Amino acid sequence: MFANASVPNTTASFSTNGTYVLRWTANDSALSSNATVTVTVNGQLPPLRIDTIQFPNGISQGVHLGFVAVAGATYAIEYRNSLSTGSWLTLSNVPAQPITQTIEVMDFGTTNSSARFYRLRTP
Repeated sequence: MFANASVPNTTASFSTNGTYVLRWTANDSALSSNATVTVTVNGQLPPLRIDTIQFPNGISQGVHLGFVAVAGATYAIEYRNSLSTGSWLTLSNVPAQPITQTIEVMDFGTTNSSARFYRLRTP
């Protein structure tokens, strides 16, 4: 729905996810023009968070990280060995999933560090 379809600057809002085709028409009685744009609306993603961190076979066998991946969204799990310095490095890129599901990513590099910090992001 357009907030006010009679003014040149307005906003549009959508109540549900989906693909919408919007068409604008302008007319000053001498000239007329129109434009069409397709908009895809996806609901807001839930907050990004790693839900589980487990050491199922002890720290020497790596860390298992779990999070909920929303269908259609891509994710990256990144890490660094210091919370305040250094670049974030990619542990795993998770492609878009066909359904919302829990994803588990394993980090076998933890045996060489005294501390490791993780973050989950959507590229």
